[in-house]
Formats: sequence, structure tokens, C-alpha cells
Amino acid sequence: MRKLPLTQQNFTKAYTSVCHLCQQGATSPKYAENARVTIYGIDLRVGDLRQACIIHKTTVRKLARALQNDIVKVATIRMMEGNLSKLYKLENPNYNKQDLVWVSDFQTFNDNTAMPDHVRTWLLENYRNRFRPSSKVRNADIMED
Repeated sequence: MRKLPLTQQNFTKAYTSVCHLCQQGATSPKYAENARVTIYGIDLRVGDLRQACIIHKTTVRKLARALQNDIVKVATIRMMEGNLSKLYKLENPNYNKQDLVWVSDFQTFNDNTAMPDHVRTWLLENYRNRFRPSSKVRNADIMED
């Protein structure tokens, strides 16, 4: 990763690039290290972002939660869908395109009042479904008793 001169303009470019990667899905440990965003004259890889987070004793997900409202602003301006948008579209065929900036995994517990209630409800239900024990596991536990 090349170093940029410390200017307000470069900070804004780098900050926006971080927001972009988070919105794309860099918060997921399964997201490819070599995935990158090249905008505003900055080329930022997910691996570089993760390494910077490690140096500062945090994770990309924690960073995204801290920046979640700024990420929504960037996503709205750049019309970027969240990393859960494919699933949201499948489950909500009559979706509103403006909802898609909110449907990212790190937005689940965002208390921003600008988030539409139906999106908040969907994110919470999606979260519960992802972390609910599977029926196979529960059935195996029952059979052991």
C-alpha cells in the first residue's frame, strides 16, 4: 500500500474507500483478501484494511459499526447496495431501491432513525435466522437424550 501525503483531501478519499469496502462486504472474514476498491485515485485492498485494523487492535466489523452512519451517507451518494442486498431482494421482490444502502450485516443494530422500520425488522430477523441453531443440531440433541 503506497503512502499518501497527509492532506484533508487524501484523508477523505481514503475514508470513503474504507466505507466502500465495508459496504461491499469486507466485514466478513470470508471476503477475499485481494478484493479491492479503486476510486478517487486510491487503490485499497481488503487485506490492507484488515492489516490496519489489526495494528490498531480492532476488526473491520467493529470499524464498520463505528462508521455505520457515514457508510450509509457514502452508499447513498454512490448508490451502493449493502452486502445483504441480494438476499433482501429475493425476500422482498417489491423492494425500494433506497432501502438497499441499509442492508449490510453491520447495520443490524444501528439505531439511526433514518433507517426504515421494515429494513430494521428484516435485518434483525435475518440476524436471528443466521445465528439460530439449525434444526439438524437440535434434532441430534433430542436423539441423544
